[in-house]
Amino acid sequence: MRFLRALLPATAFFVLLGGAVAFGFLLGRDQAPKPDLPLYTCSMDPEVKRRGPGLCPICGMELVLASSLVREGKVLPIDPVVVQNMGVRVTHVMRGPITRTLRTAGVLRAPEDGQRDITLKVGGFVETLHAHTVGMVVEAGAPLFDLYAPELIVAQDELIASKRSGDAGLLAAAREKLLRWDLPESLVDAIADSPTARRTIPFTSPIRGVILRRDIVAGAPAPAGIPLLRLADLSTLWLDASIPERHLAAIPLGAPAIAEFDAYPGSPSTGTVIFRSPQIDDATRTGVARIALDNQDGRLQPGMFAKVRFQLRLAEDAILVPAEAVLDTGSRKVVWLAHGGGRFEPQDVVTGASGEDGSIQVLEGLQTGQHVVVSAQYLIDAESRFLESVRKLSDKDLMPGGTALPAHDAVAIDATARTALDTTLSAYLALTTAFAADRDDDAAWHALLGAAQALGAALPEAFAKDAEALRAASAIPGEGIAKRRELLVALSAALVGITERARPGLAIGEISVMHCPMVPADWLQIGDALRNPYYGSEMLECGELRTRVPVAEDKR
Repeated sequence: MRFLRALLPATAFFVLLGGAVAFGFLLGRDQAPKPDLPLYTCSMDPEVKRRGPGLCPICGMELVLASSLVREGKVLPIDPVVVQNMGVRVTHVMRGPITRTLRTAGVLRAPEDGQRDITLKVGGFVETLHAHTVGMVVEAGAPLFDLYAPELIVAQDELIASKRSGDAGLLAAAREKLLRWDLPESLVDAIADSPTARRTIPFTSPIRGVILRRDIVAGAPAPAGIPLLRLADLSTLWLDASIPERHLAAIPLGAPAIAEFDAYPGSPSTGTVIFRSPQIDDATRTGVARIALDNQDGRLQPGMFAKVRFQLRLAEDAILVPAEAVLDTGSRKVVWLAHGGGRFEPQDVVTGASGEDGSIQVLEGLQTGQHVVVSAQYLIDAESRFLESVRKLSDKDLMPGGTALPAHDAVAIDATARTALDTTLSAYLALTTAFAADRDDDAAWHALLGAAQALGAALPEAFAKDAEALRAASAIPGEGIAKRRELLVALSAALVGITERARPGLAIGEISVMHCPMVPADWLQIGDALRNPYYGSEMLECGELRTRVPVAEDKR
């Protein structure tokens, strides 16, 4: 009994140990991956993957089938209940005209073709000035000033004498002299019938207009050939409107315009475009559209400021969608097509002019009759990106064990080409390792260029295209890490194409082909830990695994 009591603790220990081992074995068997079960993932944490159903170890949500979240080509399936919760609204693609109201500003000007300078052809003195105030209105035929001129008195005496002599030739010559000095014919005839010459001659206004400028005063000399007065016919005024250069071509000659003046609220004036500026102002980036406005009542004055409206017709028959349907990423514009049944598809479009009703012209990418999403499309786009990340994390396109399928079938190369390829890959890997560490390795760079030239010459005809690209890319020396990173894009593209078909040798080992979406470009490296040579420490882990290239088979 004493022996049994001594043995009891040891027996209990081994029984407990055996139970723990059995429990651990059963638990481990339940938790071990089951290759025959489908892959599950978490809708909130797509990095979580496991074989078979269960709960997410991060958020505790129930795992879902990864295959149910993967997009079918370009079409994105979303549960109709989710679509309803998102508040998705759709509309059909329409066809019609695009109109838009352009609002701008303008200033009234006196028309240049309605201005008239009063200039004498014979010098004299102003005895009486009737047009004495700038801005006053003078009627056609109204006197402007009375001129005393000795030459005019002599010419009158000659006319009177020739009339009395009865000599028709002398009379015609004397009349013609006064007519050429701009005296009216009626006045010349009246002088011919007068007994004596008039001391002063009245000069009258040739048009009805406003005095814009006066350069004479009463009693002052009035020399010949110098403008004394400037008149302007203001029955029609010019309104010069400033038009942004992007809209100037949409305003044709004859286009209607509406002008509003602060002095006459609620009483707009309507005119038509009679001129478009042939050049753009460098400072304001605008051109001039000149509008003719009727001003018979004289209420408008040069210098007045106006608010101008143009009704632009940008297109007569265009494909139209609401502007909110277009997602602008900066580099591309996308709309989401609704196919019904919770199925959506992104479509790249090229847009044109925008209408004032909120519509936008689509030049390429859509047809009438299609339906586009006009609300919650940002949620659909986010869902698309989420599902794309799930697809990348799933085992789609991977062989059992997680090895990526090769991009191309292997192509045999001879020993010379094999040595040249391995040498080039060694130099390439040394260089990309340096670039990933933000180090410019001049020796590795020139070693790569030389090896790439030798490889391009050693490859067989089957690699002619990639070999030519490799030789061209390695012919540019480049200085500095920034420039060399740019040149590495073309070098990598050619070398990836060669390596995927020729395969690396045993000295190199399996190579991973990585893709950087920011450049975008591929690169080669050993292993799957991302080491981006294009950005280095700035974005060292930017990229994704595109494929893995296994070692070439030894045919010896």
